[in-house]
Amino acid sequence: MTGRKVLVPLDGSEFSGQIVPCLLAWLEAEQIDEIILLGVADEAIHAQTPLPAIPMEDAWQEPSYRSRHDIIAAKHPIYANQVRDSVEAALQAALRHQADPLRQAGFKVSLAVKFGDPIEEIPKFIKTAEIGLVAMTTHGRTGLGRLLFGSVAEGVLHEISVPILLLRPYPAESETDASIEDYIPFV
Repeated sequence: MTGRKVLVPLDGSEFSGQIVPCLLAWLEAEQIDEIILLGVADEAIHAQTPLPAIPMEDAWQEPSYRSRHDIIAAKHPIYANQVRDSVEAALQAALRHQADPLRQAGFKVSLAVKFGDPIEEIPKFIKTAEIGLVAMTTHGRTGLGRLLFGSVAEGVLHEISVPILLLRPYPAESETDASIEDYIPFV
């Protein structure tokens, strides 16, 4: 590993977070300078603001709107930056939750949130942060599933030149019965 930083792209889901127990099993805190948990959120953030009021004659004192939704949105608009801040806060909270076991094991963990397409944003981040290893989960889709849903892991794999650790998790019977053997079939 050229750098001693590990990048872990997460989307806030339990599925993507299943890489964390593997990192705890495979890595030692003394060998790693930093683990960076990266969340990438969709840039397409939609504000909830009304359409402009319908032009009326000067005799009307109140603006007229096309729907009840527009009236509510006019009184209580939600702007794109508010939605973006909310999405970022939720992703930060999910990343903090994933960081806790790593910190308890002695790793230095930092969090980062980016907006855009993960297949573009993850490689950009890797280049700027001097990452030595990328660790992430993959659904392992093939055929039609890959065609329809794509694969962030595959897209990132083709864009980076650092080693990548891909994990295709196997679901446990229940969360309370989960152990590292459920995640790593050859342990």
